[in-house]
Amino acid sequence: MVRNVTGGKKAKQSGHKAFTPSRMKVSTDPSECYAIVTKMSGGRICIVKCQDKEERMCHIRGAFSGKFKSGNFIKAGVWVLVGLRDWASKTEGKQESCDLIYVYTDREKETLIQSTPNLTILQQQDQAQKDWKDEDMGILMSEDAEPVDIDDI
Repeated sequence: MVRNVTGGKKAKQSGHKAFTPSRMKVSTDPSECYAIVTKMSGGRICIVKCQDKEERMCHIRGAFSGKFKSGNFIKAGVWVLVGLRDWASKTEGKQESCDLIYVYTDREKETLIQSTPNLTILQQQDQAQKDWKDEDMGILMSEDAEPVDIDDI
């Protein structure tokens, strides 16, 4: 039992909920797929590009929001494990849906790349997003560019 040093029952309740998983989750089921987040749509929904080159709408469950959001921060470019909805009917003209299962950190992403050989599509997508972010900043990083005087602007 957690020792209550601050008083009140709320301090006791929060003591047992601070849980961090000790090891990363690896896809074992054929209905699970590795993906990379390409766009945050808001309202617990994001767009992911899966390793089968398909874009899907990913639903973020409650376990990844609220109190535990800081440990599982989801943004564009993050690698995730999603569960495909095989049971859902497919409508033409609509994106398929999937559910978020696990969010990988940068360190876990590197070990995942080394252990799983068929992630080249996600690596290419990840590199393309990094290149796009560098171009989007509008910073010219060439040595032969002319210096700009602030007074001329």
